[in-house]
Amino acid sequence: MIKKLSYSLLILILSGLLIWEYKVNLIIWTLPKIMNFISPIQANIPMDWTEGPSEVLNKDDKRPNIILILADDMGYNDISLHNGGAADGSLKTTHIDSLAKNGVRFSKGYAANATCSPSRASIMTGKYSTRFGFEFTPIPDAGRTVLTWLLEEDDSELKARIDREVAMNLPAFMQQGMPSEQLTIAEILKAEGYYTAHIGKWHLGHADGMNPQSQGFEDSLNLHGAYYLPESHPDIVNAKFDTTIDKMIWSSGQYSATFNGGDPFAPDKYVTDYYTDEALKVIEKNKNRPFFLYLSHWAIHNPLQALRSDFEQMSHMHGHNLQVYAGMITALDRSVGKIVQKLKDLDIYGKTMIIFTSDNGGANYIELEDINKPFRGWKISFFEGGIRVPFIISWPDEINPGSIFNSAVHHFDIFPTIASAAKATSFNEKDLDGVNLLPYIKNENPDEPHQTLFWRSGNHQSVLHKKWKYIVSKKENKRWLFDTSIDPLEKNNLLASFPDEVEKIENLLEKFNSEQKEPLFSSSYDAPIMIDKYDGQTYEEGDEYDEQRTWPNAINTWIRKTMSYQIIDGKATSLKVQEEIAAEVESRVSSGGKRPHLAAVLIGDDPASKAYVGHKVKACNNVGFESSLVERGSDITEKEVLKIVDDLNNDDSIDGFIVQLPLPSHIDPVKVIEAVSPEKDVDGFHPVNVGKMSLGLTTFKPATPAGVMTLLEHYGIKTEGLHAVVVGRSDIVGNPMSALLRSN
Repeated sequence: MIKKLSYSLLILILSGLLIWEYKVNLIIWTLPKIMNFISPIQANIPMDWTEGPSEVLNKDDKRPNIILILADDMGYNDISLHNGGAADGSLKTTHIDSLAKNGVRFSKGYAANATCSPSRASIMTGKYSTRFGFEFTPIPDAGRTVLTWLLEEDDSELKARIDREVAMNLPAFMQQGMPSEQLTIAEILKAEGYYTAHIGKWHLGHADGMNPQSQGFEDSLNLHGAYYLPESHPDIVNAKFDTTIDKMIWSSGQYSATFNGGDPFAPDKYVTDYYTDEALKVIEKNKNRPFFLYLSHWAIHNPLQALRSDFEQMSHMHGHNLQVYAGMITALDRSVGKIVQKLKDLDIYGKTMIIFTSDNGGANYIELEDINKPFRGWKISFFEGGIRVPFIISWPDEINPGSIFNSAVHHFDIFPTIASAAKATSFNEKDLDGVNLLPYIKNENPDEPHQTLFWRSGNHQSVLHKKWKYIVSKKENKRWLFDTSIDPLEKNNLLASFPDEVEKIENLLEKFNSEQKEPLFSSSYDAPIMIDKYDGQTYEEGDEYDEQRTWPNAINTWIRKTMSYQIIDGKATSLKVQEEIAAEVESRVSSGGKRPHLAAVLIGDDPASKAYVGHKVKACNNVGFESSLVERGSDITEKEVLKIVDDLNNDDSIDGFIVQLPLPSHIDPVKVIEAVSPEKDVDGFHPVNVGKMSLGLTTFKPATPAGVMTLLEHYGIKTEGLHAVVVGRSDIVGNPMSALLRSN
């Protein structure tokens, strides 16, 4: 009996060790099955598309039909019109090429962002999505969980990471989206009498009025799951990669769609063809009235899955991955061909405006080399490879065929261009960042559409100003400057050679940033992107990499938690938390990141203020921060204080700083706040965070609820969403203190 128990125990231990060793692979294998059990997908159902009149009711209505075809993750070189096409140049995208040859091709067409959702938001609204706080791409809840597990197993030198603190406090995936009050091009066209339909990927939110139907589309066939066909389907050929993003997609995917907000169901064929066939039905049913069709393909985003019939046409190519990818492009090109042929069959091709573009450049995690050729960089990066995309407009009745437009255009130009073509008037052009491209295409306006364009994703930002392209990853202090007139491939960094241009562009960027809204939700995923190598290739010393990282989220979290616990006799109330933060800091430093640097500003000689600031600095030192102290006497002028704050705020070597209040009576504390945040949009935690600045709040009156509210009001701090107020005793810092704490 004892021997049997021993054997059983040994087997259990060995089984446990094996499960632990291969836990990620087991999770990836089991999660799709769990998802299908929890959220079963019903059989295919026929689409009940709204049908227009049986004949044209107003023959004097000359407004065009409008079809916007958006590819996903399509690289600049993925169409053969650009540089020969993907693979060895033998993959010809004849239908997409024909669209350009019968319209206008924009050689400098820019995506609004290097990831999908912000680009889609700009397309829909005609604005920088950062104007309304939609700065980052939401990751589905299940995918974020898998991503966290995968990154824990990652031991690569350039390691991506998840900020658990941020991830745990994010809204649900369905609630991360574009604010419902934003006016979309679909809403404009619907108000002008257009029928509006959406097919495919949305990725702009699905709750609280953010879904397609709430944003102007009468009908919506919505992407629900990531698979093009079930993984084991006999007609499909798959390609998988040992990369974090690819594993996440495979593990959290389903083969499913929804229609007008209903329950998920299975499409009846390969998704690209399915969306295309449904688009043909929309066109057929609404051929006798103006319609707007937003065909937002999932292709060619991973998971890489091609129809076997398309895959087999690529047998001359070298490499399984490339053959699958090329097969997917073939299906997308076939879609464009079918759409155009349908319009011709119905004799409405000439009066239909077709716009074709991609949400961003090709991705590095599918391990293919030339998809963004000749440009450097990938999706997620603001090098040209991440944001230079195919951009075509065809409108045979109005645009001369074979036109090429060589000035920079942007995704947000699509909104006003469509609105102008439709003769829409129910919007204010001054509210848009985009411009109507039609006068430029027709040579009616000889000027450039844009002198300056901006991109922003956390600390990773870029500016295209005339011929100069500037890229900055602020927290890693990586900066590039390129003269695109002689160096369009961004090979020669001129940062040190043109300091005046750098200063000018940085001033433009600072002004732009001051006009944007704080993110509606943070990014929890931080990833370094090698500029000239795809994911899976080995990082070597000297390889340039682009930090698409939102380190401010992590650093602010560390500062907040460290200072929140450092309030009793200068000791952390939770040594465990302090140790966790210290471990995270050291992990960041050991992986090549900069050690966080906190600065403290102490004005005057008040001993309580000195003690307070001393405690905070000591707390940050305890977890491995660098620190510095700026001390000034009480005779300092308000202008000098504001100069200190401005310098610290713009110093890339400083990750955060604290300013002790109250300041001397001749200095207005609200002006100090406004120096960092003109809109006084103060994030509520202790100490109060405004941009990089933190404020310790002190009152010499007894702390009562009314008194605390008066204090917050005095400093211009918003109380909406406030979870808790922590009141410190005089035996802690020498006088009564009130501080704001955002609870976890």
